Amino acid sequence: MGDDGLWAVNSNFSCLCLIQSGNSFVPKWKPWFISELVPEDRCHLNGMALRDGAPAYVTCFNDSNENKNWRNRVAHRGLLIDVNHNEILADELYMPHSPRYYRDKLYFCNSGYGQLCSYDFTSGQVVVELELPGFTRGIGFHQNLMFVGLSQSRESKNNQPPPIAESETYCGIYVIDLDDMEIVANLHFSGDMVQIYDVAVIDLPFTEVLQVDEEMVSRVFNFPAM
Repeated sequence: MGDDGLWAVNSNFSCLCLIQSGNSFVPKWKPWFISELVPEDRCHLNGMALRDGAPAYVTCFNDSNENKNWRNRVAHRGLLIDVNHNEILADELYMPHSPRYYRDKLYFCNSGYGQLCSYDFTSGQVVVELELPGFTRGIGFHQNLMFVGLSQSRESKNNQPPPIAESETYCGIYVIDLDDMEIVANLHFSGDMVQIYDVAVIDLPFTEVLQVDEEMVSRVFNFPAM
């Protein structure tokens, strides 16, 4: 949610858009190398960071302007882009995801390497903060804690395996103390849970998780005072 409403990354049409009634979407920005808005997922635009209530930074897999051509060119072609200045801040990334601006710092995932990175605005350099045992994707925050999602490597018919696939990978959540960039906790999932696409921190008054068919569901209520 930004100052103008609900923003979304429209990967299929290679643009940033607002979600409003009366339209499928309202396009507001596209990378300068995308010539037209067509449902071809040309560069795999996939992540957006808000700053001061408006889109400020995005990630994509490359600068392709052809139908799904990003699938053939992902190795060290990923981009971190400044939306307001139409400027590439970092290139040669490997499947980047999840840019987030928090506490005056820009974080993102260099997912193909399992890295959590930040961008140094002073030097213009990418800083690798941590290397984690999975395909990094999804970042959330609570006070001084960062929550990073990890996915297992998966086979693809179109791409060569990313470098992270050469080692054992996990699906889970890692909790990081931003003050010293130390891992303070982690959770690994097993079974069919192998992919995490995003992470969100929700402040709830209770932590019970219920299935819709559980008896307790009919006895749990939340309402304001009359």
